Amino acid sequence: MSGEEAALALASDGHIVWAEDGDAATGEADTGLARESAGVLKTTDGAAGAGSLKVTGDLDVVGTLTGGGLPAGTLETTTGAQAKADAAVSAHTAAGDPHPQYLTQTEGDARYAAIGGGGGGGASSGPVFPLAEGYGFSAASGDPLMFMMAIGIANDTLYLAKVWVPAGVAINKLWVAVRTAGTQLGGNAPNQMGLYSHAGVQITTTAADATLYTVAGWRGLDVAAPVAAESAGRFVYVGFLAGGMTNAQMAVPASGTDASAAYVGLGNGITSRRAMRQPSTTSLPGSFNPATFGTSTGNVPLVAIS
Repeated sequence: MSGEEAALALASDGHIVWAEDGDAATGEADTGLARESAGVLKTTDGAAGAGSLKVTGDLDVVGTLTGGGLPAGTLETTTGAQAKADAAVSAHTAAGDPHPQYLTQTEGDARYAAIGGGGGGGASSGPVFPLAEGYGFSAASGDPLMFMMAIGIANDTLYLAKVWVPAGVAINKLWVAVRTAGTQLGGNAPNQMGLYSHAGVQITTTAADATLYTVAGWRGLDVAAPVAAESAGRFVYVGFLAGGMTNAQMAVPASGTDASAAYVGLGNGITSRRAMRQPSTTSLPGSFNPATFGTSTGNVPLVAIS
């Protein structure tokens, strides 16, 4: 177009038109950028083609975005989408267990015996008599079949045993195997159980129960604060106290001497004791040193968790 009076004008219907002499009514509508209807901006590359809209500055969307498959009220850009994708990949890579519904290598090693390994069976057959299916426990201080001996439960004495907790296992209840039922006469220490970390720090305890050792068999108490599962296996200590009991006995795997403590209590490079007892104790301690606390013993008490 040429001419001194040529101008870009807005027609009465809101379309952008090129016109001469300032008369928008006689101009030709610009089909590349137009007001399609009230409140609607339409871009094309011509009457039959789809165009694009380039915004150099900020774009403020007040209304609701529709028609692009995006959630209402949102506007996704190439830069924003790429940033989200990069962040998702980074988070997935950094996660210790990005797929919690599947076992990681560590979890698998902790939960299943290796082929040709101990436990009476390989990974294909599993253990000879698994704790979960056979006893309803998640972990224990040993195979109950091996605990055929008994020793008396001394009053005002804390007994502790190390327990391996597999990955993905929560702790809601503590158990002790009572070999022979006793009678409760009342005493100083509460009949109570406690859970400790491998470093000897108290995690949670049960309530006291005067009937804990008055019935033979597995005796369990709920912990005050359930312990969430962890992504890797770890050791814990399960302890129990007795007070005012007579004739109660616990199950142990060896005779009532500590001659086996030299090789049962510790191992190659291991300084934390597998089992120990501490007399003159009337309450569960807040912490203890697993390398030096009490007396190391081969009389490992049979305890479990679920």
